[in-house]
Amino acid sequence: MFLLDTPKHNEKNLSFKMSKSYIRTSDIIIRKEYFGGIAFNKQNAVNLELDKEGFFLLSILEKPLSLKKIKNKLNLHFSKIFLNSEIKPILDSLKKNGFVKIIHLPCNFKKPQKFNENNFLPNVLSAPETVHLSVTGKCNLNCVFCYGKSKTPDLSKKEIFRMIDTLSSMRVFQLAIGGGEPFLRKDIFEIIDYTRQKNIIPNITTNGTLITKEIIEKIKNKIGQLNLSYYENFKKLNDILQLLIKNNIRTGINILVTKKNLPVLKNIINDLLRYDIANIIILRPKPGKNKKWYQQNQFSKKELNKLKKVLDKYQKKINVDCSLTCLMYNIPKQELQKNSVFGCVAGSRFCTIKNNGDVFPCSFFNEKDYLAGNIVKTDFEKIWKKSQTFKKFRKLTKKIKGKCRTCEIKEHCKGCRRIVLEFGDDFYDSDKGCLKR
Repeated sequence: MFLLDTPKHNEKNLSFKMSKSYIRTSDIIIRKEYFGGIAFNKQNAVNLELDKEGFFLLSILEKPLSLKKIKNKLNLHFSKIFLNSEIKPILDSLKKNGFVKIIHLPCNFKKPQKFNENNFLPNVLSAPETVHLSVTGKCNLNCVFCYGKSKTPDLSKKEIFRMIDTLSSMRVFQLAIGGGEPFLRKDIFEIIDYTRQKNIIPNITTNGTLITKEIIEKIKNKIGQLNLSYYENFKKLNDILQLLIKNNIRTGINILVTKKNLPVLKNIINDLLRYDIANIIILRPKPGKNKKWYQQNQFSKKELNKLKKVLDKYQKKINVDCSLTCLMYNIPKQELQKNSVFGCVAGSRFCTIKNNGDVFPCSFFNEKDYLAGNIVKTDFEKIWKKSQTFKKFRKLTKKIKGKCRTCEIKEHCKGCRRIVLEFGDDFYDSDKGCLKR
């Protein structure tokens, strides 16, 4: 096995010309990990996890190789015999997903990249796949559910650039830029440009109210995706969506489900599906700075069942945030694995950097007890590898308690720690929002 859930091919259809050469496409970033490695496609923001054999195959394709040469290198490196019928379907799958292409002309290429074999912690990624960065605590709105607005001083451009340098050296794939409202920051376009220069894909989350034609021109062909926050009475949403789509800006919509909009959630989704948007993400209410608002929007079991029915109906057309995977218990574990559903990945696949440089596992944590460090005082790579807070989150699957402990999909869910701690002091307790609990 090279790739997770690689599609099976009929061996009768495996005809190929020996003159063909395979090469990794230029938009691919690869990063070695303890289990093999991760490949990231900058064009479509697709992550692909590979075992050691699959990662070695993709790493040697930094220069063009025929199927015969690929097989010889695999045989030599792993001291075992690989068949063409094993390798060809893998190459076909990589090609289909844009990770590999076929060329026919010989070219001069640089030597394949070398990776440090001794730089891995047991069962821990060498770097996050995505880092969430709040570039400012300022916002032009005053949403009752907001968790990002802050009066603490923002990081300077120099401090942010230094942090981006570190992320680049660690081969972080994406930087999710938010706030507050990121377009309130005057040097936001310099931050976007520098992120792209450092081979990291910058994505933006915005309330959308400040977007103009001028802003669109400045971010065009530079960001991976722009995510708009959906909220009631956003009268300009249709105009902004049309403007973004017209300019080929990959766009997503974040919908926070509340007691107020749950009854009309289907209508909202149907309305948004009329547009050519990249994805619709359904968000679960979580405890933030406004405790009263959260208490008013806690879902009853009846409401959770209603939400689950909506999620089931639009399963192939929408995405859900990690805290809602507890409502996906009826989906087979293999399918969750195939679709890269990992549930809570705070501190293991991503983390958050607040506008003042404080590092937390998740955007919804602000307490000192869960502070992993500060990038102004400590190098981010050291925080990622040494933080006791991150280590606590990384033990979730093994230490989770209650009914979650015996759940078949616990590795793909793990519940929401922010919500768990709202109801008690046991970090490893089960999520009360799960219908199976």
